[in-house]
Amino acid sequence: MQTGPWISICLALILVVAAAGHLARMARLPRPVVILAQLLAALLALTLFRVPDDAIALFIPGPGALHALGDQISAGRLNISQEAPPAAATPGITTILALVCAAFAILIDALAVTYRRAVLAGLPLLAVYLIPATRKPGGLSWLAFAVTAIGYLSLVSAEGHDRLSRWGRALAARPGWPASCPARSTTRTARCPRRITSTAVVAALVLPWFIPTLPGVFKTSGGNAPAAAPSASTRASTCAPR
Repeated sequence: MQTGPWISICLALILVVAAAGHLARMARLPRPVVILAQLLAALLALTLFRVPDDAIALFIPGPGALHALGDQISAGRLNISQEAPPAAATPGITTILALVCAAFAILIDALAVTYRRAVLAGLPLLAVYLIPATRKPGGLSWLAFAVTAIGYLSLVSAEGHDRLSRWGRALAARPGWPASCPARSTTRTARCPRRITSTAVVAALVLPWFIPTLPGVFKTSGGNAPAAAPSASTRASTCAPR
């Protein structure tokens, strides 16, 4: 996909979804209501960004705005079927990308924050990373992988630290340890996720350089193909006296 306005629109939708979820959770709304609030906020923002002229007060999706969004989605599907990647950032494709981005943002926020299942949030994050990585010739750069891995591992470590903090204040390591001073175990617990995150990312970036490639004997075509073993009839004709 070529660069275009879809990048800024997707970033704005992510911010809108995150802000709506944060405000709904601060109001202590039930979890399903939080997701509904994010869906409504994403729809209002999408209407403002894509079809403000057909909306009520620029952002309220009336029948005209919904019809215009449907036309853009239909046009985008037609553009995707006709163009080869990287496709141009047409209005229809931009709307489809904005919808997909908002859906992923709501799903990831619901798993990681609303329902506190950060590990499961890695599945949609992996899909977001693998789709362009497998379609782009040569894959994505190491920087894109590092940013994605650090973000996911930091999310998991933050959830683990939050769960540990609910257990209460750590006990003093020694008799007579001042109650006002934090125990040493708290500091060690806080450092452990950071060490695991940094070690995992560095290992994932460095170890592939030391993994050997497949030898030529596994190839089935070309000059490096292994020679076939002679058959019994061939060996017999070769060894027969002349």
